[in-house]
Amino acid sequence: MTLLCCLVAFLKDQLKTVQEEHSKDLKLLHLEVMDLCQQLRDVKEEDKAQDEVQRLTATLEIASETKKNVAIIEEELKTTKRKMNLRIQEKRSFSYKIQGANFAKEVHCPA
Repeated sequence: MTLLCCLVAFLKDQLKTVQEEHSKDLKLLHLEVMDLCQQLRDVKEEDKAQDEVQRLTATLEIASETKKNVAIIEEELKTTKRKMNLRIQEKRSFSYKIQGANFAKEVHCPA
């Protein structure tokens, strides 16, 4: 009977050792899972940040292109304004010449 008691005690001790090792393994696996979850969250955040960078880059490119277009249109408007001002001056000058000629006719040719 003592042999049986010794065998039971040995098996209980072995079971306790296996359970402790299993518990340690579970804790290590839990820590590893937590670490992997954190890595996954980090990767998702990096992906979001990268998407945001791409979105902002595209917005910046659009803004830059729009700024260039505005500058071109501004130059075209300035050119058009200069041409219109020249035409106005020409028409005024022509109008003054006509008025001057009419005035000269009136002064020299009284009715």
